[in-house]
Order: sequence, then structure tokens, then C-alpha cells
Amino acid sequence: NWLKVLGNGEGWGKTTVEVKAGLHTTAAFFWDFGSNAMQEITGDTERNIVKEIGEWKRIVRRKQKLQKKHGVRHKEREFWSWMKLHKVDEETIIIAMSPVRRDRGVSKEIMERMMMSEAHKAQEEV
Repeated sequence: NWLKVLGNGEGWGKTTVEVKAGLHTTAAFFWDFGSNAMQEITGDTERNIVKEIGEWKRIVRRKQKLQKKHGVRHKEREFWSWMKLHKVDEETIIIAMSPVRRDRGVSKEIMERMMMSEAHKAQEEV
């Protein structure tokens, strides 16, 4: 795992995992965004699939309480992301997440829901 912080609450990172399971089983585990198992692993307080766009693309929303360096908790942060699954070859899949932005073909309805959210906004690129 690694993360590069760019400033202003933005950054990007990469996580690579080796598992002892079949490709389809592993893909299903990570693609099941609303799973309780995923919520425990990530520390998210809430995870939702906002909109399915075809079989391998969706918009997701997750909330997480982030901690400051001195142990004081921030308000709950909310991340709206595109989630895309790519099968590279017979043994490799990539699940990419990138921030939802106005310039990325997002419907007016989704943008209004994002703007109405009471949680702090943050962006992530994974």
C-alpha cells in the first residue's frame, strides 16, 4: 500500500493484494461494495452503491471518520467515487476508484445529491 498526499485534502494511492482464492471469488468480494466485511476492513461508517452504470461501472458513496495526527477525530468525511472493474487477463483484475466530478458525465440528480449532503466533502483516488 502507498498513498501520496497532494494537499488540500487530495491524494492518490495504490493497494495490491495477493490472495489464495480464485479470480472470480476475489473479484466478487471486492466488488460487493456494501458488504459488512468490507465495512469492517476499511473502517467506513457507511457504504452505498448510488448508481449502477452497466455491469462493471458504478458510483459509490462511503462515509468514514478520519483521525487527526493528535488523536482528535474529524467530522465524518464523505467520499463519492466512480468504481470500475477491468479484467486485464486471465489472472489479473483491476478495480479502480476515482472521485466523482462535474466534468465526468455525472447526471444532474447525482450532483444535487452530492451537494445536499451534510457530511464534509473529501476526495480520494485509489
